[in-house]
Amino acid sequence: MNPKIRAAIFDLDGTTAYTAPDLLYSMNLMLEHFGFSTLTMEQLFGHISFGERDFVKYSLPEECRNDEALIDKTQEYYVGIYEKHFLDRTCLYDGLEDVIRSMQKAGIRLAVNTNKAHAHALAILNKIIPDTFEEVLGYGIKATKPDPSAALYIAEQFGVSPAETLYIGDSDIDMHTATNAGMTAVGVTWGYRPEDILRENGAQVIVHKPEELLALCGLNEA
Repeated sequence: MNPKIRAAIFDLDGTTAYTAPDLLYSMNLMLEHFGFSTLTMEQLFGHISFGERDFVKYSLPEECRNDEALIDKTQEYYVGIYEKHFLDRTCLYDGLEDVIRSMQKAGIRLAVNTNKAHAHALAILNKIIPDTFEEVLGYGIKATKPDPSAALYIAEQFGVSPAETLYIGDSDIDMHTATNAGMTAVGVTWGYRPEDILRENGAQVIVHKPEELLALCGLNEA
């Protein structure tokens, strides 16, 4: 338990929202359109978290990843598809709503920091858990993770120190972001990266179910 925690910053994809089905569907439609092999869900997981352009780039065959004109073209096509389908099956992870609302009720300041397009992040959160997160910073608002600028901006806006803030994510990118910001790096195992990746990249705490987040805030014994 840590009664000094006053804020929690959540990653979106793989931490708060299960977005994988819509990402996979959209990416594979793009790959099929350009005559490339489609991805499995496991392969897709390896490309999420780096931002939209790199997500597309690393979903292409390796020999195409230095072709900037092709990346431009495939990214534009992918964005057009995802724009139509990003809310089809995306949902909140089981057990998170009660946890997040309990944190909110207890006065924990809540935010989301994601490399997903800002407009998509806002729309997803408005659908799956509205009226909870005070700050949402997606791609294009601040520097992309693992740069800590967005996380530090959120802490400043909340009037809390990094030491009083949990940074909760499912990827190596999130763990580096937390470390770079001087926040407690909390790795969740229900997302898109395995536990060993989280530990190897700086996770200070590993949680296996959402309820465990409450104990980290000093709210109960999970």
